[in-house]
Amino acid sequence: MTDTAAPRTPTAPSNELATPPTTAPNTAPASGTRTVLGTCHHDCPDSCGWVVTVDDNAEGETGAAPVAVKLRGNPDHPYSAGELCPKVNRFLDRVYSPERLLYPLRRTGPKGSGEFERVSWDDALAEIAENLHRVIDEHGAEAVLPYSDAGNQSLLSLMGLSGRFFGHMGATKLVRAICGVTVGAGMSKTMGSPRGLDPMEHEHSKLMILWGTNTRLTNRHLWPTIEKARANGARLIVIDPILCKWPAW
Repeated sequence: MTDTAAPRTPTAPSNELATPPTTAPNTAPASGTRTVLGTCHHDCPDSCGWVVTVDDNAEGETGAAPVAVKLRGNPDHPYSAGELCPKVNRFLDRVYSPERLLYPLRRTGPKGSGEFERVSWDDALAEIAENLHRVIDEHGAEAVLPYSDAGNQSLLSLMGLSGRFFGHMGATKLVRAICGVTVGAGMSKTMGSPRGLDPMEHEHSKLMILWGTNTRLTNRHLWPTIEKARANGARLIVIDPILCKWPAW
């Protein structure tokens, strides 16, 4: 089971790792706290389960308010089995970080200089609209290329600027995805179908081929299933031009 940051207040996030929880998710929480079950929102098919401890009486700049003080993987999740990826292990640090972006910023220096100034939402939207009109007037509407995808699966990421807006503008049309459609095309070319096997079923495989993937490090929830298959006698073949940290066999 993987834990995240230690308990914190919204104004003073801690970089200290939390100690592993000693209670199951359904155990009654301490007085003033409650346990909330959730699912990771990142654009990842693992859909890992979360167990979040919430302090309903945490003190912040505006007084007492509910604050998430601990986040860990749900050991009852059938696939991730309580393990979270490094990106999510520090999730609460990012949520309560004083460096989190909350307002529009305008770059005032050269790219890479980190020089920005805060502007109002009205000024930010007006400047964006002005630049869109300038590009359309000079080069036509197809010079505008909308590019975004699921990201953190939020409404802002998925529907912040809808296709109807860009369609009315006459902007260039784009699939607006870089992972799912390419994987589907690759599987269709090699397997005849974009559909894959339920990852929970891989442990029953007799032959597994990992081609151009560092699965042990970048697909950490699939690796235990591969280990189960190997324990059942499956043969594992790795084809990779890059020397990765594979265990000896």
